[in-house]
Amino acid sequence: MGDVMITNTLCDSWRLPTYAESYVQLATSAGDTLPMTGAHGTFNIDAKADTLTVLWGDAPLSQLAWQDTSLDWTGAVRLGGFVTAIHFAHLAQLEMDLAVMTVEAYPLKPDVKPYLSASHRDNFPYAPADFLSGIDDDQSEGVTTWLADMDSPLVGLMQDAMNQAHRVYAFGQLASDEQGWHHLFALPILLESVTTFMR
Repeated sequence: MGDVMITNTLCDSWRLPTYAESYVQLATSAGDTLPMTGAHGTFNIDAKADTLTVLWGDAPLSQLAWQDTSLDWTGAVRLGGFVTAIHFAHLAQLEMDLAVMTVEAYPLKPDVKPYLSASHRDNFPYAPADFLSGIDDDQSEGVTTWLADMDSPLVGLMQDAMNQAHRVYAFGQLASDEQGWHHLFALPILLESVTTFMR
């Protein structure tokens, strides 16, 4: 009798953007890539995994804890690394100034939070933020592209982090088909929040 495969999905209510379906993959902690099909990313695996890493090609986007019915990825991108380049552009057709930031980074572990929320109020002692404990550097580092309006204060934080070679946690969202950023950029991630570290 052959092995029984487990069927699961990457997404539940959220659907992969059409432009992303051919590029988003899942990888096990051993580095094996799992083929996926459809807008919800249906995949087969021979055993439950503690975590799986969402990839764009070979670049990590996010790391997810196992769930039985769906991993319930919603397009959130969560990475830790260095800002290595920033391109500033005026998009005349959109009448906006845009920052295009290159980040070389590892995936953040699924339980990493950018700050202690109210639900953690009684979890003493409070631990200081530690960059290295939050990343999974057993996975390969990847290059990703992040977008933000030039007026966003996050752009200044990212520029300071680049100039001072400080590490960052970057949190964002894979752009949807409707937003149209995929017509201009190979990998459009919309920057939503940033944690910067002194060391």
